[in-house]
Amino acid sequence: KLVSQLRSLPLKGGTRILIFNLWELKTPEGKELDKDQDGNRQTELDFDYDANDIVIREADKDKYKGDSGMKQMLAYEYSFRKYVEVLYKKLPAEFRIILRGVPVKELSLKTHMKYTKKMTYSPRLQEDPGSPCQGYTLVPITIGFAKEAKMGSGTSINGVWVYHNNRLIKHHWEVLNTNWSTGRGVVGMVDADNFLTPTHDKQDFEHTGGYSKLEAYLKRNIRLYYNEKSHLIGYAKTPKIKST
Repeated sequence: KLVSQLRSLPLKGGTRILIFNLWELKTPEGKELDKDQDGNRQTELDFDYDANDIVIREADKDKYKGDSGMKQMLAYEYSFRKYVEVLYKKLPAEFRIILRGVPVKELSLKTHMKYTKKMTYSPRLQEDPGSPCQGYTLVPITIGFAKEAKMGSGTSINGVWVYHNNRLIKHHWEVLNTNWSTGRGVVGMVDADNFLTPTHDKQDFEHTGGYSKLEAYLKRNIRLYYNEKSHLIGYAKTPKIKST
């Protein structure tokens, strides 16, 4: 079976990923769970929930049932297909990702935004004689309201997705505490190439001084954006504050 999987690759080549030795789920008492519809033991990954996807079996798929914004943008928490859709900001023309025989469609987070605003952050790079990056760099940032955001919608989605060299590193970074409503519904994308350093597992960035300064910049400008644009989704205008 393994050889047949490898032989099925196109003549031009490529990479096939095989998943095996999955962790089997058991009851709190240590007993095996009932087998699935195909007679297989239940593992941490569920291949039956969606024939075109692989999902985390024990994830709460109805966690955001009453919040359409959270449900649309955070489905990647349990869906491998949804995660891969946003993993790369732009796929090369000759590059395809196929999951369970079905190509993965590239999805730009910008398609989930409305009333977008583009900004350029210009941080000073760390002075390192051995580094090719010196002086200042330009960090493109796009923020906007999630498409589902409007007064009375109940959506509490907010956060920033940060890419590094075309790959998503930090997702749903909640730089603001939206319990006070300011910033609720605002999402964004940041291109942090040659600026921040990803951690070894590529799930976060090293929390350096540059990271803290970017966080402060995002907090300030998301508040500013919300105060300027919240009336577009039904909220009363708020007094203007100065940008930095």
